[in-house]
Amino acid sequence: GGGAPDNSYDGIHIWVGYKSEYALYIATVYRWDNTIVLKKKVPVAQAQCPSPANEGCYYDLAKAIIRKDITTANVWHHAVVTTQALSSDSQHITLTIDNIKLIDAIDNDVHGATYQVGGVGVRGDNTEFYFKNFTVDSL
Repeated sequence: GGGAPDNSYDGIHIWVGYKSEYALYIATVYRWDNTIVLKKKVPVAQAQCPSPANEGCYYDLAKAIIRKDITTANVWHHAVVTTQALSSDSQHITLTIDNIKLIDAIDNDVHGATYQVGGVGVRGDNTEFYFKNFTVDSL
């Protein structure tokens, strides 16, 4: 890791559908353990999960994948996260890195309503990283 004690979530994450620090989608584009995943975080009061973190419960929206070829340190990568409302209770989310669609998931109200609109952001945990040309577009 980056010097602090290692955690399974250490890496780079893109947030979409951000309602609050307790309600958002997370696209993990780089982790030290080479895992790429799409998650949904819901408030703990809503989900009552057995192991809450930061007052929220995290749920995988698709099976996590291991990609050592894409999670290479010290190399520029191009990540794209898309969200599309399929209906009022169904949200389609994709994660593409270096023009390879890696995860394609649908949130059908997993432990609460979908996040069809919301903010976006970038987060890094226990890692130093750079980003450029960060854009948000509406389709």
